[in-house]
Amino acid sequence: MLQSDEDIRVLKRSIISSMNAEIAPQRTEATAERLDGYWTDQVKRVSLATPASVPEIMQREMVFQDAARALQDSKEFTDDPKTKVSAAKFRKLLVARQVVVFPVLRKFYAALVGTAVWRDDVAVTINGRHIRFSFAFCGDPTESVSTLT
Repeated sequence: MLQSDEDIRVLKRSIISSMNAEIAPQRTEATAERLDGYWTDQVKRVSLATPASVPEIMQREMVFQDAARALQDSKEFTDDPKTKVSAAKFRKLLVARQVVVFPVLRKFYAALVGTAVWRDDVAVTINGRHIRFSFAFCGDPTESVSTLT
């Protein structure tokens, strides 16, 4: 008979452990299948074309974020050789695809932002993995600035 909260906690842990032991092989196999199937297809489908809008950039980036999360979740099953191989193969694909897609996204984003801020004499350039904003202050630095009240 359960007499205390501690007894209930012990029973709950025991039930969860036995349930996890029963479904672990199915979860492991499903993880490998998702990496090899669904996530591989999703990453390969990310377009290399110049995006048409900021939401399109965000959509492509979200695919990579979700795929990276799936890869991270697969680390729970690294004891399984099939899952370990699937994760290594998927990681290689993910990185290779990011190397190709991210420069396209950066280039479009830099052009978009550059167009938006050019009137304020801000230049936007891309240098490798970085987007740089350059601007110069005009006027006499010794001159006082009056504020509107």
